[in-house]
Amino acid sequence: MNFDFTFLSINYNLANTMDKITKSMIRHGYMAILDAGYSPADLRGGNINVYMHTTVSDDESRLLCGGLTSPTPFLLGLNRTMQANRISAYFNFHGTSIAHQGSYDNVFEALKVAYEELSKGRCDGCLVGASNLCLHPHTSMEYQELDLITKDPVNRPLDDNANGYIRADSTVVFYLQRKSDARRIYAEIVNVGSIYIGDRLGSFLTREEKYMVQLLEDTYRQCGVKPNDISYLE
Repeated sequence: MNFDFTFLSINYNLANTMDKITKSMIRHGYMAILDAGYSPADLRGGNINVYMHTTVSDDESRLLCGGLTSPTPFLLGLNRTMQANRISAYFNFHGTSIAHQGSYDNVFEALKVAYEELSKGRCDGCLVGASNLCLHPHTSMEYQELDLITKDPVNRPLDDNANGYIRADSTVVFYLQRKSDARRIYAEIVNVGSIYIGDRLGSFLTREEKYMVQLLEDTYRQCGVKPNDISYLE
């Protein structure tokens, strides 16, 4: 992955130890702004919120377990709590800047907060992103031990024989704004729902179907959409 740290005025030592997830988020945040029809210069000093979400970082293990050969600011480079802050600082955004860490589906909580902040007029735009990079085999081994990922390279999300998901590299960043301000529109967010289920029996990692069904029904009902009217689901 190319990362022009001089363009972003980042110190060489910091860039050398910065988590690849953070680098990817900065890069894709820049691309999301451009793809929305804006130059980052247009938004400098603006009330733009930033919400970035991660779960695990393989790069932390890689760098802390032998990847560092000289004194470097790895505590700053690997500090995921600053991922959103770095984007806000580099682009000179003056809105809320929050780094989320949680399960993979927790990114929808970040999207929900961004949607609500925009709807209430508390900001002029939001960058919402999530990233996962598979850089170390040990992480996948841990997930296999927990029976979370499939034992074969086949993903069966809608199959009765589904036996886990597949880990993959991905960084996704959305630039959200009100329709009246948009220069390019790919989609409209009608509603966002999220739920955390505490005080339950069984494994902490086990998904309970009834709560997932409840979440979907509540989300559809809140925006007046009937499930039978949906022709495409991804």
